Amino acid sequence: MPQSMQVVRGNLAANPDYFPARANEDGSESRAFLRATVYEDRPRIRQQDGTWADNPAGPVKTTVKFWGTAAEILHGCDFRQGDSVVATGRQGDPDAYISDKDGKAYARPVVIGDSMQIDAIATQRRRQAAERKRHNEQQRSDMDQPIASRGEYWGDGVPRTFGGEPYDPLSGNPVTMPADPADPNVIAGQPRSEFSQGNAF
Repeated sequence: MPQSMQVVRGNLAANPDYFPARANEDGSESRAFLRATVYEDRPRIRQQDGTWADNPAGPVKTTVKFWGTAAEILHGCDFRQGDSVVATGRQGDPDAYISDKDGKAYARPVVIGDSMQIDAIATQRRRQAAERKRHNEQQRSDMDQPIASRGEYWGDGVPRTFGGEPYDPLSGNPVTMPADPADPNVIAGQPRSEFSQGNAF
């Protein structure tokens, strides 16, 4: 009975291990072999307070194995640790290993691979998330940049200047503007007072 196809989607735990084809002492030839470990995220767990948290068991670690021409081709693709990949194949016999945490023996899922390629969807999502992060950081940086025309700085608690002179906009101190000689209310370079303008009570 044919086995169903297995699909493994996740990130490479490390650079794939590659062993090229070689001739053995007995005259036989060993085919090229490539082994990759893929980390698949487990479903998140809903907490009692309604929030979601990562599964404490960690990701599912699946070993994907390739032989012969497939191994040689994938080795030429230069996969690297952290790459988002999609691998397909059939289920193989699990690999036994000893856990570094508790020293107990466990079995790791194995897939005899037919293909492996970069997960374009996951890669695009990661790229978009990085671009959004850079955009948000740039916006925050722009908010703290001075306005060249007025010399002001945006941001709470940041000193401001007006006309090259520092002042506190919340202090209530008036800002003295230079007199305009063309203003009819200016006498000898000084602004007219309310009394000189006939506005006295």
